[in-house]
Amino acid sequence: RMSLYTVPPNLTLSESLHTIFRHYCSSSKHTGSVSEAPFTSMDGVGFAKMCKEAPELIKYIGQTDIDLIFSRAKPRGVRKLDFDHFLDSLLELSVRIFPLQECFSLRVVLMTA
Repeated sequence: RMSLYTVPPNLTLSESLHTIFRHYCSSSKHTGSVSEAPFTSMDGVGFAKMCKEAPELIKYIGQTDIDLIFSRAKPRGVRKLDFDHFLDSLLELSVRIFPLQECFSLRVVLMTA
């Protein structure tokens, strides 16, 4: 049985992250604007839906945290996340979930390996 937290065997980590990103971009209503290609940006609704549907994530963060993380990850004056800023939001989510001491310890272990 495959864990919910592993990369599917037929996809790389990068492909898995792109798949998740595109899925939650599509879960938001696309405006149909010519200047905006479908599934290339994620709005706050899609980001919040992704966070709420993550099996363990919602135990650690609330709606306010989700909104703050989304706001910090997107560039000023922009309403949506592109893929690179989506990755920034995932990093921010991980920092919220794991205490600073554990992150520091993990970095030390990775540096000495």
